[in-house]
Amino acid sequence: MKYVLGVDGGNTKTQYYLYTTSGEYVDCLRTGTCSHEQFADGFVGCKKVLGRQLNEILDRNRVKPSNLVYSVFGLAGADFEWQKVELSRIISSLGFNNFIVENDGYIALKAGSANGVGICSINGTGTVTVGINQQGKRLQVGGIGDISGDRAGGNYLARRVMAAVYDNCFRCGADTKLKDVIFETFKIAGKDDYAEKSIEVLSSADNILKINHIIGDIEKQSDKVAIDILSKIGEDLGKSTSGCLRAIECKGAVNIVLAGSIWVKGGYKAMFDRYKEIVSQSCLSETTLRYTVLKQEPAIGSIIWALESAGSMNKKMREKLIG
Repeated sequence: MKYVLGVDGGNTKTQYYLYTTSGEYVDCLRTGTCSHEQFADGFVGCKKVLGRQLNEILDRNRVKPSNLVYSVFGLAGADFEWQKVELSRIISSLGFNNFIVENDGYIALKAGSANGVGICSINGTGTVTVGINQQGKRLQVGGIGDISGDRAGGNYLARRVMAAVYDNCFRCGADTKLKDVIFETFKIAGKDDYAEKSIEVLSSADNILKINHIIGDIEKQSDKVAIDILSKIGEDLGKSTSGCLRAIECKGAVNIVLAGSIWVKGGYKAMFDRYKEIVSQSCLSETTLRYTVLKQEPAIGSIIWALESAGSMNKKMREKLIG
């Protein structure tokens, strides 16, 4: 039996999918992050964790790396060529031969685009934009911090909310309903306690999620500050998508895939409206945009890519995998 392996290695969790080359599901492992960016010892820690996780899914199915026709590793932190080279070296040392390492944004695009071509805007814990054109040219925009305009994602959104409340308390900022809800939710006695308490609040992933929910609720109450925060994030995301779209010269009907928890679960109208406005203003005249919110596991895109590379993919198989 011959197999393909698909890996979605994010900054929070990792998913491994094992399929046969005929497109039949074998197994899935959902576990913690393997990203080198999340370990104090960097690539050393990545190799330890990646090796342990790969052994777990392969050993329990009695599969060896040599039985894998192709593997696709979509990994957070695979932003620069030197990082991809280092990660490839690690994977080779674990016994893998036929594989590719790319940023995890690409596998979300493969999962959400009907033909594997277009743009994917990741807006989850963090943010990145990637694109693949009809000729296979790939480009990543963002994913390296402030210098690349990474002003999106759940962590950034939570910080912007807390900053807006700080502005209202201390910097003559506009009144906002966010203030009362934040004070009540996190039991902040008064503005004199806010600065210290806000740092504590933002240190918790659960609190960040709560803040993301709060701004969604306040947006529905037509709060101008909340709407402005969301609109600005949509604008920045739109600029990244527009730049990627123009650079790889996507033409005709172009799929725009929205992935990550903020896009998929957030439901922020102001963010999405401004995003579409910016992208539409910048796209080429001969381009038609088709927006899709990714409902599938992004990891399935790595299996689609692996089967394509193994020469096993066809339209019927792709439909089955997406379904």
